[in-house]
Amino acid sequence: MSELDSSRGTAAVPEQRGKGSPPEAAPAGPPKPVVQEFLLIHDAMRHACGVLADSADRLRPGPTPQAKELAAFASFLLDFVHHHHAGEDEHWWPALQAGSAAAGAVLAPLTDDHHELDPLLAALRGHAAALRTGMHDVPAVRRDAAALRDHLLEHLAAEEPVLLPLLTEHLSDAEAERLGRLMAKTAPRKGLSYLLGSMDAAASLERQQTILSKMPPPVRWLRPLMLRSYRRRVAVLVRA
Repeated sequence: MSELDSSRGTAAVPEQRGKGSPPEAAPAGPPKPVVQEFLLIHDAMRHACGVLADSADRLRPGPTPQAKELAAFASFLLDFVHHHHAGEDEHWWPALQAGSAAAGAVLAPLTDDHHELDPLLAALRGHAAALRTGMHDVPAVRRDAAALRDHLLEHLAAEEPVLLPLLTEHLSDAEAERLGRLMAKTAPRKGLSYLLGSMDAAASLERQQTILSKMPPPVRWLRPLMLRSYRRRVAVLVRA
């Protein structure tokens, strides 16, 4: 954990790995860059969905600054999750299946899980629209924010033991680099400070370099300013 932590108004990162995670004893060597990249994105997602659920627990009725900020944060997270899952289904999974005939059978349930999440993402988009006007249903926001957190944590815990070995064994470094740059190029630009802040809260700067190195130079130059913006905005979210 680096510049942002719970003492500065950022919710703690949820548990980083599930019960089905790969064993960490006697590693064969450092993970491939693509594995490090996926783990960073997953940990940032874990952090962000924890912030969302914690903020929803503090939500009040009416048009408050927190409600407006929660609308913005929720919109960022929903776009983040959708982009990541669509990229897996449309780009990463076909590349892995090209390298391993058996990959399709183990990746199909992960795609099914992505689609099961779609109605919840749609419900939260509706909540975000209501939060902007202060017409939100507090219990419903809390319920669906917690459901998103729980679903994502369960999904990532199931996905990593399947996905990480496939990335290691069946995806060339060149193809992984191509797909990583494609994902960076097509990533949502709105809410970039939230993404940078979530990565910074979840990982060391060294770990973040696998993704920061793919971002345009202006983003890297402005990163300190965007992290300060993230800290201010999340402080509004977690204010009781």
